[in-house]
Amino acid sequence: MVSIRSLTAADYEAAARIFFAAVHEGTRNLYTPEQRRAWGGEAVNLDTWRSVFLEVEGCFAEDEGGPLGFMTLDQAGYIDFAFVHPDAARKGVGAALFAEVERRARAQAIAELTTNASLAAQPFFARHGFEIVEKEEIARNGATLTRYAMRKTL
Repeated sequence: MVSIRSLTAADYEAAARIFFAAVHEGTRNLYTPEQRRAWGGEAVNLDTWRSVFLEVEGCFAEDEGGPLGFMTLDQAGYIDFAFVHPDAARKGVGAALFAEVERRARAQAIAELTTNASLAAQPFFARHGFEIVEKEEIARNGATLTRYAMRKTL
């Protein structure tokens, strides 16, 4: 059974590994190897993730087998990170994470959720009521990546 709890600073290592696997394995059919390296790096960078997790808020999903995914939410309603390990994809983990993030946003009286969704995440967010604001082409580490600015009014 999937359990959802608040992110803690100690989750940085598991989150880094989930992110790396999601980018490098979970988007193989959508992004080239060069694009995935530009986005996710050549290796898991724990120092960067340790720093990020000192200030991030959100939810963490796990089961008896270990970490499954995480999603962040800032006070302005922006979802920066939304990643599920490829082994747990399409099993309701992302939906469970989003349900908790949306519940928290409503409890904080946040009027709108926003995100910049990858090609892989855009259909997920669309299923959860987000609309595309604009398609974007962004440069990252020598590669161009397509993503979508999206929003959902609460």
